[in-house]
Amino acid sequence: MTKKRTRLTVGERILLLLMNYTRFRDEMQVPVDVTQDGIANNLGIIRSAVPRAVGSLIDRGLVEEELAHVKGLARRRKVYHLTDEGIMRARELFERISGTTVSVVESGERSRKTIGELFESGDVSLKTVSDVIVRGSLDMDTGSSMEDERGTEKVSYTHSLSPPEIFLGREREIEEISSAITSRKRRMTVVYGIAGVGKTTLSWKITQIFSRNMNIFYLDLKEWTTLSYVLKELGTFLSNAGWKDLSSYLETSVDLDIELVTDILKNIPGEFPLLLILDDLHRAPDQVVMFLSSLKERLPAMKGVNVIILSRERVPFYDIRDVKIYQTIGEMELMGFDRVTSMKLLKERGFSDEESKMIVQMTGGHPLALVLVEKDAYNYDIGDFMEFLKGEIFDKLDREAVRFLGLLSLSRLQLTPEELGSIMSFGKELVNRLQDMHLVFSTPGGFVIHDLIRDMSDSVLTAEEKLECHSRLADLFHTKLEDLGFHQEVPGTFPPFPFAVDDEKGLGPVPLYVSEEVYHLIGAGRGKEAVRVLMEALMQIPSKDLVKEHYSAVERAMQGISSGPESFQVRLLGAVSDILEGKEDHTLKTLKEISRMDAKDEEQSLVVNCARIWIHHIEERVNGPENAMNALDSLRKEGVPEGLDYYMQVKKASLLYKMGDHKGASKQYRTFLDSIINNDEFPDRLRSSVREAVEKAEKGSIQEATDQFQKIMELTVANRELLREELPFVDVDHHLLSAIYSLYHGRK
Repeated sequence: MTKKRTRLTVGERILLLLMNYTRFRDEMQVPVDVTQDGIANNLGIIRSAVPRAVGSLIDRGLVEEELAHVKGLARRRKVYHLTDEGIMRARELFERISGTTVSVVESGERSRKTIGELFESGDVSLKTVSDVIVRGSLDMDTGSSMEDERGTEKVSYTHSLSPPEIFLGREREIEEISSAITSRKRRMTVVYGIAGVGKTTLSWKITQIFSRNMNIFYLDLKEWTTLSYVLKELGTFLSNAGWKDLSSYLETSVDLDIELVTDILKNIPGEFPLLLILDDLHRAPDQVVMFLSSLKERLPAMKGVNVIILSRERVPFYDIRDVKIYQTIGEMELMGFDRVTSMKLLKERGFSDEESKMIVQMTGGHPLALVLVEKDAYNYDIGDFMEFLKGEIFDKLDREAVRFLGLLSLSRLQLTPEELGSIMSFGKELVNRLQDMHLVFSTPGGFVIHDLIRDMSDSVLTAEEKLECHSRLADLFHTKLEDLGFHQEVPGTFPPFPFAVDDEKGLGPVPLYVSEEVYHLIGAGRGKEAVRVLMEALMQIPSKDLVKEHYSAVERAMQGISSGPESFQVRLLGAVSDILEGKEDHTLKTLKEISRMDAKDEEQSLVVNCARIWIHHIEERVNGPENAMNALDSLRKEGVPEGLDYYMQVKKASLLYKMGDHKGASKQYRTFLDSIINNDEFPDRLRSSVREAVEKAEKGSIQEATDQFQKIMELTVANRELLREELPFVDVDHHLLSAIYSLYHGRK
């Protein structure tokens, strides 16, 4: 019997790539190949797939991460090296695949060569080796070599699409979808059916069939998946595949125009085959549905593009004319397995003919039910499928197992064993038992449960258990935000010390984690805490994208919490709503009214200061930096807390730089530094160190000023609690360094 050839995983290919760069582990400067971009380019995968794969290798102790200088790049970047164990594992892997022989056609002659020989000759690369191993052949005459295939190699974005344990049947459905993809008329197929019936598994099978001929983009939609996120991922994917028009538009445009985006997509070349698969459309926000409505109008002109939509129910972005008259869209309702396939699956699991017939009759051939039903436990005379599963599964679980599944079902994100272990104590025996029952699956990204099991486990939790699960999950995401530096509160002060945004990663996962914390705080009945977290996010990171992420959470949090139409929170919510609707002039008017309101308590002060911070950001976007600077001056004249005044001084200096007035910015930064030097609330050592650094910078000695700044950093760390009280809006370390550098450049 021939041994099945297995495709190399992304993680395995990363190990093989990094094995070539072990000599750079202790070097001051490293090549770009060991950065996330370098890894993606070398492997021919989308960049956003790299962190997840590398993270799994780091967790297993095979790869380590560090910040290092990269050749050709100005700033330090995250780079990756193999650990000693990783080097050993990579060598073992290379030795294993190097001896694999494949059939090679070259100049019409057929021969057999090992993968090691093909690596050495340069005829296969880390981009192509996996396909060559799986096919067992390499035809160099038709362009399968590394050099010839570089321009035509297909790219896939399917890392969230896991292969099923078993795939049976669906021949008719596969044939229909395959015919549609190769058809010149039908451009889109909509597959709908109940949870667990096999829609996602069917799409996985389609990707396997067409992965050699088409660029494939698969995305599982969630309730919080914004259109901006969908297009950003799609644009990056298309860029990696060689078509950059969409990503170029997204990089240069502030506001998203759906019609313009679909016009751009219409220009995808006919020789660029693209299969776009969107899963769980029934969950998607309205903007994603609007995008599909616009896209379907342009699909007939997009000769190389095909779309598959998966949903539990019909979503009205098309009508009967598209299906019956124009025939550009096909509908398919996915039902349970037919009798023959169901009987075959059950017999393979050890059921007799009589048992199989009864189970098929009870479940209607639902694939998940056929996998979950246990041997010798089928004798329930129940026709209703959900009741059947409840009796077969959940009624047999103890409350610990139910709470475990409850946490996974209520969390909208995958949870790793470590994350789950931080909010619930459980043993390996529980996980093994649930895995044996096919209720939980372990993946590199964490635990996974099926949507149907998610729905059912939610329904069997008691009201008290739901509150407890939501509360634990809220605490989990609060802790994750704390680890990122977001929640840094000082007793007696609010808002907390500002979150420092990483230049390379931007906000990173902060918006997502804030959204999750708020979602679970609301689910736990802790609505006031949810409002507080949202206000903190809006104050610290004034960003249109951030507001888009959280607006639905804002609406939920405000329900039943506000104290009437004139409450401070409701007014701010109205301003946020205006931003999303493009009414930024009205937003400014509302924000200015809020900024002048008389705050009676800490929560109201929070809203007022939040509005003050937002004013100059909106002014800058709508009317330019000069008007933003005037807005800051006006607010300062009206009177603001001392810490907020420090913040506004720094922001004014930043605006002056944007206007090209470097000397004015330096002067403003000097004013900021003087306010620290002259404030006797600060420790004498800190004030004298800042004064010394300023003097050195003004003399043009940037190196001495930088050395002095290192001493200042030590003092700011030692006095961080005090500084946060005095400068609650200012990222002290960052702004002191910026100010000192500014003085040096202004002096020059």
